Formats: sequence, structure tokens, C-alpha cells
Amino acid sequence: MMQEAKYSCHGSWYLPAGRVERGESLYEACQREVEEETGLKCEPQTLIAVEFGSGCWYRFTFTGRVTGGKLKTLEDKDKESLQAEWIDYENIKNKFLQLRAKDVIPLIKIGLHYKAKLPHLKHSPLLPVQQAHKHLINRPVIVRNLKESDIQILVNTEGGDHLPSGYDNNRVFSAIITPYIAHHHDHHEHVHFAPDQVAAHNLEIQIKQTDRQADVHLGFLQIHHHYNVTFSIADNLGHEISHDPLQNLHVQIESVMPKEDDSGHEYKLKVHAHKEKLMQEILQVRSANDENQTMKIIIHARVLGKGKGKPALKNGITCYKVDVEEDSDALSDWQGF
Repeated sequence: MMQEAKYSCHGSWYLPAGRVERGESLYEACQREVEEETGLKCEPQTLIAVEFGSGCWYRFTFTGRVTGGKLKTLEDKDKESLQAEWIDYENIKNKFLQLRAKDVIPLIKIGLHYKAKLPHLKHSPLLPVQQAHKHLINRPVIVRNLKESDIQILVNTEGGDHLPSGYDNNRVFSAIITPYIAHHHDHHEHVHFAPDQVAAHNLEIQIKQTDRQADVHLGFLQIHHHYNVTFSIADNLGHEISHDPLQNLHVQIESVMPKEDDSGHEYKLKVHAHKEKLMQEILQVRSANDENQTMKIIIHARVLGKGKGKPALKNGITCYKVDVEEDSDALSDWQGF
């Protein structure tokens, strides 16, 4: 385990983890992160878990063996970590150790379970192929348990039985998993949605506009998250627009820039998802040359509460900050990517 040096979780403990850098393989990233955060050199031997969440992030968990290096101490602390130690799992299980986030506990259990198996019961070493790819292709295995001994797997029968697969369509989960089983009484059908139809519905911020009002629908957000939001509105307010920067506590206009074709303006906002369920915030803008020319902008969103899942964000929306609650998993590398 390594002790965090980051300000937001300083002094708490976590498994060595981090992002893959551009041009780096998963194998190389694992070696680099372990050495940076623990001081030890390692040889990854097998993947033990691959997780997918939030519509765009994947976490790969390896186990392997130490091949060299020196365990990091407080004298070696840097921006990557304070120190590293071999920790007895009992101290983690009994909460004697302050964890950065609890999401590592299932991963530790998976690793211990794998190591405890007899050699002939372990799966063969599995490592990512060391080859660059331009596309990300998903092949979901969707299993249904009807009875204790009756298991069904969803397959595509066109061209011979095979598991459904497809491109990761702009990292939106609903565009990846396009085949579904529809249940209507005891009748089961395979239902397919065209990826372009799914993407059109899910990927873009929806704007409904009249002469003096624009309703901007952001889709699903998550409670206590802060977002950068960018969208464009057609208007006839002229080149320059003015607004009160303090008019709304939860939505602030960062900038308003005229579009190149003078058909309207591009807005950049900071949005705080401060309450669950329906969120509706109002902004007013006006022409800098004619105060009678105004536009009301209403921001709509559905905010998921704690433990209600993580939404796939629309194009033009990125999360830049999370309000962390005590004893929360929000400090997890996985949840906070």
C-alpha cells in the first residue's frame, strides 16, 4: 500500500494506481505507477480484474512479482506518495488503516483469492496484447440465470452464433450496449438500436429555443459534482452580450463568445449539481448595445443522488470538481478520474 501525498487525501492509504499516459501501454503504466508510488520495480504477471464505469473509464488491476527497487520511506517522499508499506490485510479489514477510498477492498480480496488458489486451479496468466489500436471494441457477455442450472447467454445469430460486439461509440455506455432482451410476459425478443440513433439521443445537449428564451437540457448529472458546460445558442442580441456574474448561486457564466458566422453565441458555464432530482436554474443575458434585447436561459438537469449510479455525460460537459463528504468513496482513483 502507498500513502497519499495529494492535498485532497493527504496521509490516507491506497493501492498504487494511476492513469495511463499517452503512448504508454497498460503493462508499462503498471510498472511505472508501482515504481513511482512505492519505489519497487515489478513484473506484472496477470490481470485479475477489468472494470468499466461512468461511460468512459476503464480500470485494469494486475498482480505480479517484485523484481527490485527499494520500499519508499518518508525520507523519499515526493509528489507521487509519502511512503509505502506492506500492510497486513487484517489491519485493512478491521479499519485500523485510514483508506483513501473503500473501492480497493474488493480488489484486494480478488488478489488474495487468486493467490490462495492451487496452481492448477488458477486461470492462465492473462496480459494485454502489446500492440497499439486505433479503435476500442467492446464484446459484452450478457448472462441470464433462469434457474439454478439454466443459464442463457445473449448471442447474435446473424452470420453464425457469436457474442455481440461493436465500437465504443464516443464512450457512451448506451451506444456500446445496443442489443437488449425485451421481456413482455413470457415472450423474449432481440431488440437492436442503431448506434447513430442512440448517439443522437444521448450525446448532445438538447436546446429548445424561442425568440426570448432558451431551455438547455443537460441530461443526467451527479449530486455534489461541479461541471464545465459548453453550448451554443442562436440569437439576435448583437456581437457583445452583458450579464450579471452573480445572478445565480449554482450556475455561473464563465464566458460568452460570438460564433464565427454571427448566428449566435457560445456559452461556457460552471454548473454545481447542488440538489437531487430535477434541477432548474435561470440566467439572464442582454445585448450590450440595447438593454431591451434580452434572452432568458433556463438550465435543466436531472441530478442523481448518492449511490444512484454515475451518468454518462453529454458532449460539452466535463466534471472538474467533487465536493467530498467524510467517509466517502469520492476520493477513489476510480471514482475521481
